[in-house]
Amino acid sequence: MGWVINPKYVGKGLATEATWALINSAFTDHGFRRVIAYIDTENISSIKMAKALNLRQEASYVEDEWFKGSWTSAYLFAVLKDEWLAKK
Repeated sequence: MGWVINPKYVGKGLATEATWALINSAFTDHGFRRVIAYIDTENISSIKMAKALNLRQEASYVEDEWFKGSWTSAYLFAVLKDEWLAKK
């Protein structure tokens, strides 16, 4: 899953709300045990959103992906079903 928000609507919580609903559905409707988010280290907004959703940073990948002519780094965030439901 990825997202792009029209600049007019940035900062209104729309992506956070939609991602919350998606994660919640993954756990409550589809039987997922774990959800992860793989986020470029330069994508500060998505990192803030993952933290706001109580996903935990589990890993940091340094220059692990070649993208648009250069190496990029990423963080892996995750949450387990039991953790998610306990905080819901």
